[in-house]
Amino acid sequence: PADFAQKVIYLDGKPFSLAGLPYMVDILNTTTERRMLMTGRQVGKSTDVSAMITTELTSHPFWRALYVAPRNDQESQFNNDKLQPMITNSPIIKKYYTDSTCTMQTMSKELLNGSMVYLRSCYHTADGIRGISANSVFIDEVQDIILDNIPVIEECPARKTPKCMTFCGTPKTFDNCIQKLWDQTTQHYWAMKCESC
Repeated sequence: PADFAQKVIYLDGKPFSLAGLPYMVDILNTTTERRMLMTGRQVGKSTDVSAMITTELTSHPFWRALYVAPRNDQESQFNNDKLQPMITNSPIIKKYYTDSTCTMQTMSKELLNGSMVYLRSCYHTADGIRGISANSVFIDEVQDIILDNIPVIEECPARKTPKCMTFCGTPKTFDNCIQKLWDQTTQHYWAMKCESC
């Protein structure tokens, strides 16, 4: 997936690159059904999630993806800054995967191969997510989502094969949703050597 993403996707007018981000290569290539990305700010988490979604949509016909953020403005910003530009500004995707018949709205996008992504928010309630069936679910800024909403979102891929759940965010305290989810993981760390030393 990392190689595919770097050959197909464009971002900011140039080919998408993971140079200098070896941990993102590992994350993109992970095939586990559940993954948790607990990171600092500005490490490329949203860009990586957008690349994962775009790669899945383009490489798997009739794939369904769901992106969830706590608030509407976060959902809209992810769409405007990351996902929409990756789809519409990548020459191969634009030529072979989209045309004027494809839906390209803020809350849903579809490609010519039958794949779709839904974008939703769930600050207080996950009711707007109920009924969506998806192969992959990406819950961004999970530290700000009410823990009781997680089981509702986790039902979205229940009847799909293959399926994948990705939780990602940045911890604010030790008493929030991301910490409780992190406590349930294998707690692997990526360590990068400082090349200046």
